[in-house]
Amino acid sequence: MHRYVQGEMAIVGTEWCDFIIYTPWPACGTYNYDICFWEELLPWLKRFFRNHVLFELVTTTIYCVKYAPQLPAAADVTDSVDEPNERTDIDQDT
Repeated sequence: MHRYVQGEMAIVGTEWCDFIIYTPWPACGTYNYDICFWEELLPWLKRFFRNHVLFELVTTTIYCVKYAPQLPAAADVTDSVDEPNERTDIDQDT
């Protein structure tokens, strides 16, 4: 949790924050901003953003693999545009 708190303090620009967890047994603590810790963490965060987050935003690789709908005609990717697809009328009620 320390990394998240340090990151939020760096973004907001505060020197300290009270961190409170609301549970049946509440816990709280005061964190002081640690510039040395943040300077060590920032290059890793930039690298992670560039290599993973930005890559996914541009390519949508994970989205396409996990969340894109599975279409029955997906197996016919080798069909050319000029050739009629025989499966186009499968779901039509006549």
